[in-house]
Amino acid sequence: TRANPSLAGSTSGDGTYLDGDIATISTIPAPGCTLINWTDENNTVVSNNLTFDHTVHSSKVFTANYDVSKYYIDLTSAPDGSYGSLSGEGYYWALDTCYLDATPNPGYYFVGWFENNILLSTQPDYSFTVNSNRSLVGQFEKAPKYHITLGVEGVASGIEVGLSGQGYYNGGTTCSVSVSINELQRSGSYTFLGWYE
Repeated sequence: TRANPSLAGSTSGDGTYLDGDIATISTIPAPGCTLINWTDENNTVVSNNLTFDHTVHSSKVFTANYDVSKYYIDLTSAPDGSYGSLSGEGYYWALDTCYLDATPNPGYYFVGWFENNILLSTQPDYSFTVNSNRSLVGQFEKAPKYHITLGVEGVASGIEVGLSGQGYYNGGTTCSVSVSINELQRSGSYTFLGWYE
């Protein structure tokens, strides 16, 4: 026995039987799938029921044919669309895999995917098997700002050291810092050892 499409349902009743035995053939639909009929190896309809009995006289192949529904996945960016963008909204066949992606705008970060106020995932990339209409919310928040302070140690007063990168940064962004050491190297008295916190 088998299902068509293969993921539309599970089937049972396979096995070896004696002539005249009664084989009970059954299928259980997957969510979003409805049984159309059972057909044999000659594509002849043998039943419209989820379960039927067959008197065995020869080898047979029974196929449970299913109608697969189509569902809509709705996405909402919260608090609003200015915080970030979402992708993956649209129609999907039942049992398809829906791939979602959230991209925060500069100055914001992604909190998570929610459905009915229940957190599903904190990852921007999220996927699931479609078996119903769903409405998901991609939640963003404004990133906090942090101040980066730079300084030098071990340099005599009066020697200018060029530092760049100091200032305020949004959380989650990259801070690039640098130090101008040419004057120090030319003095012959100093060597840059590294950055310490």
